[in-house]
Amino acid sequence: MKNGKNRTLRALMAASVSAIGLTVGIAHAEELVMSSWLPPTHPLVTKVMQPWADEVAKVTEGRVTVRILPSPLGPPPAAFDLSVDGIADITYGLHSFSKDARFQRSEIGQFSFLGNTAERTSSAFWTVYADDLDAQAEHQGTKLLSLWVHGPGMLHNNARKIEKPEDFQGLKIRVPGGYIADLVAELGATTQFMGPGEVFEKLSNHVIDGVTFPMEALHSFNLAPHLTNTLKVDGGLYNTTWFLVMNEGRWDGLAA
Repeated sequence: MKNGKNRTLRALMAASVSAIGLTVGIAHAEELVMSSWLPPTHPLVTKVMQPWADEVAKVTEGRVTVRILPSPLGPPPAAFDLSVDGIADITYGLHSFSKDARFQRSEIGQFSFLGNTAERTSSAFWTVYADDLDAQAEHQGTKLLSLWVHGPGMLHNNARKIEKPEDFQGLKIRVPGGYIADLVAELGATTQFMGPGEVFEKLSNHVIDGVTFPMEALHSFNLAPHLTNTLKVDGGLYNTTWFLVMNEGRWDGLAA
């Protein structure tokens, strides 16, 4: 009987130690919440953000995890401020979605003819903007984690082929703001700013005639059936610049 009691006591003590260890582990774990405004099936989420989140958990041996929300905590133009204000720990977005001039130097990565691959142009953009132009200074309130551009931007429409500048006249084109909005307007088209999630409805209902997007976006947002012409130029008609940031207080609060 005595030996049985001792075995039971040892088992209870071992279980309590394990429970305490588990509790301590949980207390020291950091879960970071990412607000994500693209569809969960979008390649940027499935092939970039989720693998990155998995890598964070791997290299920290589970001490830091990133939970990507299936729907955003605010509209795409608010992504940066969601991180600054601590509403989300991590956010990503386009610099051109901001209505003010806080990311003015980022336009160096939005111009025409910059490159034919996202990888090479992103690398150059990081070198110039993050290093030479001090991008962190334009992302105050956050820790700048990454910068990149998408593939070469194109103009797609369902009205006519674009073969000369005059062909832009009268077209209603969705733009993401920034450099390409100014360029398309100067060429004679009417520009409409909207987030990607609004484009399908506006295009399918003929509110707009066309869009500025890289080619892969036509499939991600199911736009291809509503477009008939694409203007493609070497190096891209334009580009968009993107940020990935973490709330500065959350970054500073992480253990080394």
